[in-house]
Amino acid sequence: MQEHLLHGSKPQNVLPGALDIPPGKPRRPKALSKEAKRIHRELGSQLEERRALTRGDSELLRLYCSLHDRQRHAQAKIDDQGEVCVYTRLDSNGEAHEMEKENIWLGVAERAEKQMLAILVQLGLTPAARMRVRPLKPAPVPMSKEEEFFSVLDRPRHVLDFPEEN
Repeated sequence: MQEHLLHGSKPQNVLPGALDIPPGKPRRPKALSKEAKRIHRELGSQLEERRALTRGDSELLRLYCSLHDRQRHAQAKIDDQGEVCVYTRLDSNGEAHEMEKENIWLGVAERAEKQMLAILVQLGLTPAARMRVRPLKPAPVPMSKEEEFFSVLDRPRHVLDFPEEN
């Protein structure tokens, strides 16, 4: 590392385009259902494998899990009632007429799915977005006090910001 500081070059063992954001594991919200906690854990482990998980992803993962619950609940209603339902409406004379209409839960499920897809794209968990997510730099290995002391002494003068001598 000192050689790179001396010559102004970059180390080769760092992946190109790696971000300076430290990796981290977001906390799992307590208010999630059992199924949503499983999804949170699954998405977190996928992002961790790709070295793309930070503590800042917490709210995005929570939102995805809430939407997953909403979509699952709406899908259960659709499975029970069908995609097209018979509704009764009154005409201008007050007479009841039965009409077939799209199930209102279908709209809830579709909106949730659309938002879930947008979050998956932001997290880089779709095939098209996978290559746009840059990996995070690995967490730095802590140095001992002795290594830290000697690494500072080995740096060039301009890196240490010493005043110029006359």
